[in-house]
Amino acid sequence: MSLVPSWSYTAVMEYIQCPRKYQLNRVLKVMPFQETEAMRQGNIIHKAFEDRLREGKKLPEHLEHFEKFIAGMERKVMSEQWSEVGAEVEIVYDRDMQPVGSWAQTSPRPWFSKQAWFRAKFDVVAIIDKRRAFVADWKTGKRKPDLPQLELFAACAFKSLPDLEEVTTAYIWTKDAKQDKRVFYREGSDGLQEGVSEKSEAQIWGEWLGHVDRIDTSMQQDKWPCKPTGLCGWCDATPKQCPHSKK
Repeated sequence: MSLVPSWSYTAVMEYIQCPRKYQLNRVLKVMPFQETEAMRQGNIIHKAFEDRLREGKKLPEHLEHFEKFIAGMERKVMSEQWSEVGAEVEIVYDRDMQPVGSWAQTSPRPWFSKQAWFRAKFDVVAIIDKRRAFVADWKTGKRKPDLPQLELFAACAFKSLPDLEEVTTAYIWTKDAKQDKRVFYREGSDGLQEGVSEKSEAQIWGEWLGHVDRIDTSMQQDKWPCKPTGLCGWCDATPKQCPHSKK
């Protein structure tokens, strides 16, 4: 059995960025955490969108330009063009990569289950019909599309909703109101046969679980090499913890 206690997109990307940072933060849990202003603002913005979608609260002035987008989704649900729209939907799988709990379950929250091994969260998810879904992530930083995360979103949607054949995933950039989208088709559907999807669900999971295997190897061998990059200046590791620390 894998020694990796749990994983997520963020955890795997942290390991890819620097195994030593992953060890300090997630294995030894000794890295001091400092919330930056960008993180704080990002959390505020995410909460504003969550409150708007779940409770109908008015968006703050600097986000009002997204009201048309959200209201448009709600109208499609009310007119029965779409089935449902949700916010902050949690996806949880066990070590066999089987769903823990039911779709969009909130009580009890599978997120805190002892069975939870993989965790993901959809900022916005629209179930258009039995076959199609739209999954989006609010992005508050500088526009920088990241295809692997959009691929993982699609794989999660396919695994959690077995009847889906088509998933559109997107980043919604709050600073310039732009979107980066990708469309994925389930293996065996007409879309994939026509070559529209970059990868199948199986290929996507294979790549991510391959990363998890590498983390497992590091844990078994207790080898966590430093990986100095231009990002070291933003790392919270102290000089005693890492020779490349900029603190």
